[in-house]
Amino acid sequence: MDYRAATAYGRSKLATTIFGIELDRRLRAAGTPIVSALAHPGLTRTNLTPRAWEHRGRFGRLIASAGLLATQPVAQGALPQLHAATEPGVRGGQFFGPSGLWETRGKVTEARLSQEAADPAVGTRLWAAAADLTGVNYL
Repeated sequence: MDYRAATAYGRSKLATTIFGIELDRRLRAAGTPIVSALAHPGLTRTNLTPRAWEHRGRFGRLIASAGLLATQPVAQGALPQLHAATEPGVRGGQFFGPSGLWETRGKVTEARLSQEAADPAVGTRLWAAAADLTGVNYL
């Protein structure tokens, strides 16, 4: 199998989102007052950007530097998570992220879920696979 870091990273983010949405569905079905709200930081200035490119020589360092210029500060990137966790009136299944430039930076807003992330059948399959792989079954 041909491993690609960017593809694996994107799939892990999608799986986390699907799992969070499915968790909220199951919490509601169980009648609990607990909600699962989700958030993403957009493009945030962490060590992840340069690390993703540093092994690609001079061109990689150039891309990493440009990437750092395009990112927002960590404090700004943390706001969607804080909003999801603490804002009164947040409902289960809501997804928050930055409002500007393809959800990469800016003020917090409700973000768009991909069709796949919102699909209950995909959530059910992921939940079952996680239960099978971990041996942990709840909700």
